Amino acid sequence: MKILKLLAILVLAPGALFAECKKTNSVARTYTLNVTARSGTVVKNPNMAAYDSGAIVQLTATPFTSWSRDVTGSTSTLPVTMNANKNITANFKAMQVTNADVKSTGATGNGSTDDTGAIQAAIDQVAPGGTVLIPDGTYMINAVTLLNLKSNMTLKMENGAILKALPNSNTHYNAGNNK
Repeated sequence: MKILKLLAILVLAPGALFAECKKTNSVARTYTLNVTARSGTVVKNPNMAAYDSGAIVQLTATPFTSWSRDVTGSTSTLPVTMNANKNITANFKAMQVTNADVKSTGATGNGSTDDTGAIQAAIDQVAPGGTVLIPDGTYMINAVTLLNLKSNMTLKMENGAILKALPNSNTHYNAGNNK
């Protein structure tokens, strides 16, 4: 008889017996904010690895043109509400400088990294009459693509600087439009 009473209690009021066993799903969500910035600076305020859901992060970029990817806009200061993981790119005004060192644009000169893009970025930064400096090191260059030098600029290589072609399977290199 006791078993039947216990069974009746379980069938009629299951919530009453197990009320203390309920799980709570109040896990706080956090999101990441990845900001890409080349040729400029972006300050995140606050600057954290992850943000709680609903947090507002103030992004400030200089020198600035526009925001792209997960947000858009054309003001240098942007409030971002963290309601998902976000990837944001800050696009900057092209800054022309008198002198550019290829290491400042990411070239390594370590003899193994493809430095073609970093060297081209330094060339693109320099104003007419300016100089691009290639310091000591071995810079690997993709000989299949073309480095586009500007008119009225100087490409200065220090004594220990070496430009070396990356190995490839092509039978010819790109020498430009030499016909």
